[in-house]
Amino acid sequence: MGCLLSRLYDSSLRTRAARSRSHKYRLNDPEEVETKTLSPSSTSVPNYSASSGNEAPKPKSSPTVVRKDEAPKKEYSWDKRRKLDPKDFMCINTEDETIVKEPGKINGQQFVVDGCKRCKILVFDHCASVTIDDCSDCTIFIGPTESSVFIRNCKNCVCLFLCRQLRTRDCTDCKIRLFCSTRPVIESSSGMSFACFDSSCEYEQLAQQLSSAHLSTFCNYWSSVYDFTPKSSSSNWSFLNHSGTGDFDAVAQAQSAAGLVTPTEEDRTMFDTLGEQPLEGHEYHYLVLFPLRLKIQEPGAAIASKAFLRAILASCGGSGKEAKLVQVNGCKLAKDEIDEFNGNNVLDSNNSIPSNAAKVIGIEVASKESMKSAVVQAITGELSKYDCILVDQLELMTSFRTKGITG
Repeated sequence: MGCLLSRLYDSSLRTRAARSRSHKYRLNDPEEVETKTLSPSSTSVPNYSASSGNEAPKPKSSPTVVRKDEAPKKEYSWDKRRKLDPKDFMCINTEDETIVKEPGKINGQQFVVDGCKRCKILVFDHCASVTIDDCSDCTIFIGPTESSVFIRNCKNCVCLFLCRQLRTRDCTDCKIRLFCSTRPVIESSSGMSFACFDSSCEYEQLAQQLSSAHLSTFCNYWSSVYDFTPKSSSSNWSFLNHSGTGDFDAVAQAQSAAGLVTPTEEDRTMFDTLGEQPLEGHEYHYLVLFPLRLKIQEPGAAIASKAFLRAILASCGGSGKEAKLVQVNGCKLAKDEIDEFNGNNVLDSNNSIPSNAAKVIGIEVASKESMKSAVVQAITGELSKYDCILVDQLELMTSFRTKGITG
């Protein structure tokens, strides 16, 4: 009996041990592990409710890190430009007013004039391009314009322009004093009068403005007007006679009022030319050619050329009545053209135009028959100071007047 009880006890112990091992195995098996859910009462997370009066701690913000080697924001040239107001570059629907734009106010921008009556509009600055529409009885001065001045539907206006190109359309009875680097064009216009830009209207800043607008003072073809719509019976345009120049006095008055300084005759760079208008009593023409080298700046060459002209006129009495400036032109010549001009040099000298000249400047002078010998002597005396030649063949002179012209 005792042995039986002993065996039963040992069997019970072995069964418990086996169950214990089986239970331990199930807890350690990841597929058999039971997930226990924590109840709210058993959680250890603090309760931050509004009713409890406890406030949740605010999250800490990350401190701003400033790098000592961080470069400042780069500024560009366009960031420093002044903001432009379009109203500063236009004159719209104005009546009986004087509008003056001093040097530096336009600074190469486009300018617009539209619907003005009985106004004085004076732009003493260089522009990109200019349009003038529907104006009447106005005096308009436009400084050096790199591109075109386009005037449309205007009547009875007095204008002074310096530009690369001039175009008029549907205009009547306008007087224009002009510096133009191409052939002026009129279309569907009548009663138009043209004259050369008056050098007395120069101001100190004009030479620099011409340079900014890429205009050469030697290339002024104001008289080579082209009419797109010519009449068979009469011309739509004519040369402005001297009696009509008083209409431009308002420009000189405005220059003085604006504080602009007029350079002396010795410092002026503009040429007053007669162009292609007929010259009664001045039958004899002379063309002086001299090279413009790359190292010579154009304003300086213009001043030297005008000094040359003054010396010639002084030798002829100084009044300008005996000898007149017909045309000034500056252009590049081909080698065969240079050879032709050199071959027709009438001076007894070894002067010649070098074949590699950057540009050739030509000055055409006309004189009365009675002054022919005096003019030739004066030119010859001045040419001894320069590397120039003298040509008197009218055909060559006529071809050179518009040499290099475009448009």
